Amino acid sequence: MVQGYCTEEAVEWALNYTDPSNPIGVPKSRHEGRLLGKGTVGKKAMNPEPDLLRGAHFHVLQQMSIVSEYFDEHKKLLLRENPGRNEAWLANEHMRKFNVWFRNRISRSDTPTSEYLKKLAQGPISTVVTYQGYDINGYTFYTKQQDKKSTYQNSGVRVDAYDVTGEDKSMYYGQIQEIWELDYHQGFKIPLFRCNWVDAKKGVIKDKYGFISVDLNRHGYKSEPFVLAKHVSQVFYVPDTTSKKHKVVIPGKRRIVGVENAVDEDEFDQFDEIPPFATTMIKPRIPSANETPYLRNDHQEKVKNIVRKPRVQRKVAK
Repeated sequence: MVQGYCTEEAVEWALNYTDPSNPIGVPKSRHEGRLLGKGTVGKKAMNPEPDLLRGAHFHVLQQMSIVSEYFDEHKKLLLRENPGRNEAWLANEHMRKFNVWFRNRISRSDTPTSEYLKKLAQGPISTVVTYQGYDINGYTFYTKQQDKKSTYQNSGVRVDAYDVTGEDKSMYYGQIQEIWELDYHQGFKIPLFRCNWVDAKKGVIKDKYGFISVDLNRHGYKSEPFVLAKHVSQVFYVPDTTSKKHKVVIPGKRRIVGVENAVDEDEFDQFDEIPPFATTMIKPRIPSANETPYLRNDHQEKVKNIVRKPRVQRKVAK
């Protein structure tokens, strides 16, 4: 009884000197500080082809709401100057010339412009930092090349696109080929994924049970390979036992417990998109529940045998 009383008094005294925001025994998430994006594996610097860098910069501008009014202005200018051209020609011309036009438009503007917009208009530096692994939004992403060195699959991505009304949603699936980080001067960096996208018309199948299968060899949208890293969700491609060409899409799960006061991981689950497994005669079939769907089955890690043989004791003649 005396020992229990002393222990209780000691604990109460110690609690007065502990930080309530950092509970003892609760480990910090390894994603702490990485929700906004942080490279993790294979950092390198490269100078990409000018056309490829221009396309990456154009995609960044296209996704910024602060630039939308300038997009509309440039499109109207092209239409006014080229009244006889079709929509396809105007779209290509818009993609080819907008970056330079936007930079000149902002530099000659008489109205006050934010520093953020000025940096976007100036464009990124020519040297691009690339990674083989990147953490963002609670996901760990790898390139397809890095996946070959890993037991788990982390290169699958999905991006949701909406029409101008914001109601009809289309989903695009792909695999990360390269991870770029564009530097817009003075620490202003934007991460991008360069992906191989699956052709949504010829390579994506949705059955009556709600399962989505993709043919990863059916590539499309080659002129638009980039996507902002913060706009993608992670998916896993599981072998489809009814078709050698197709893979079943399984949504990923963010791991952000302990980050930004998140205490319940279930709040961030995305598995509600998967149809119920209790349905009979599901097609296509996927591996049983006791198999990890995103664990690679074509990867074997070689473990070096370091077990030493026992030494034989020799008898020494007296």
